Amino acid sequence: MKFETTCTQKIISLVVVVSLVVPFAVSAGTSTRNLVGVLKGKKKKIAFTVDSDTYNTIYNVPRLTCNQIPGCTGITDRDRTIINNETQKTALAPLVAAIRAAAKKTDDQVRVAVSLVQHISYDTAKADAIDRGESTHLRFPYEVLYDNSQICSENSYLTALLLTELGYGAAVFIFPNANHDVAGVKCPTQYSYQNTGYCFIETTYRNVITYDTMANRDSSGMLLEELTPTGLTFNPKTDYKDVQSLKKIYAKWSHLSKKNRKKYKEIKKKYGL
Repeated sequence: MKFETTCTQKIISLVVVVSLVVPFAVSAGTSTRNLVGVLKGKKKKIAFTVDSDTYNTIYNVPRLTCNQIPGCTGITDRDRTIINNETQKTALAPLVAAIRAAAKKTDDQVRVAVSLVQHISYDTAKADAIDRGESTHLRFPYEVLYDNSQICSENSYLTALLLTELGYGAAVFIFPNANHDVAGVKCPTQYSYQNTGYCFIETTYRNVITYDTMANRDSSGMLLEELTPTGLTFNPKTDYKDVQSLKKIYAKWSHLSKKNRKKYKEIKKKYGL
């Protein structure tokens, strides 16, 4: 059955600090995150080692406002700092290499990366805390993997970072009126979200690239952050075709034919939904 969730996003004001960072440390040591993605119906399992030293370093990177960053002209410049941290890039290099090894075709590497991120558990407690107006710490991508937990803004930037490291153009869509963020990958305009040149990627739960989960929510005031606009272009032709099939199936969900039930099971298995 189709499932949608609302995710509380980061504060997007240029004059408000997202969270106040205080010195923090977790116990020394390394551990393994067993990540799982699905490509064409087959599970891709990747064991990724995380370490506390890197986590502590990245946790204590200040979450800055634009006026605290030299040369910053807007939130896109500010949020590029989230995916451009060199310590983080170095730490995530083994994961990027493993994603490349999991699929020969570069577009399939995108699908593996997206599926891996979508399998990370949603942090309901953190989202609820933000809804109550409590201050929270915005996780950088490495922290998401270390904690194995996320809210929409955090997973969106993790996705954008992985896409960037795979060589693709990446973006984040911010929907302030719906309190939601999603990732975007550079793609042909006819498949892109609102002709932006970026395909819609829901990151908080499993869904197919190009499926617009904002269709029944307030998407007005949408902001597009083109984080790496010069990267490769993803071809979502098959994904888009399956999305159209899903929409037809969902529209007839209460009285699906045997043929449509079979089709749904095929798509569900193909993408690990």
